[in-house]
Amino acid sequence: MSTKCITVPKTKEAENKLEFDNALVDELIEYNFSSDEDFYDFFQTNIFEEINNICGSMIADFESDELTTLESKQKCLQFLEDKKLSVDGKVKTVVDELIKLLKEAIARDTGIYFFF
Repeated sequence: MSTKCITVPKTKEAENKLEFDNALVDELIEYNFSSDEDFYDFFQTNIFEEINNICGSMIADFESDELTTLESKQKCLQFLEDKKLSVDGKVKTVVDELIKLLKEAIARDTGIYFFF
């Protein structure tokens, strides 16, 4: 399984370290998909595609991208809070995790990074 991870640095210093792949695990808040199958099941929901349309990002399989502006994080958070009302099961679990990570990124004034 390849690692499919969504990461929020805890501090600006950790965010700078992340840019150079030097951040320590305890400096990051992470969500890892439990399997490639779980990732691809979620990917098929087109939620990342909708986030890309809303935020101007390029979150995709075999790509890395991030949301770093307050505006993009807030837009993404609002979209996911609305979306969670219409999903259930594993999809809802991932949406809930993304919401938690976005709230952390906003509160800490750091980005949310998608490493796929």
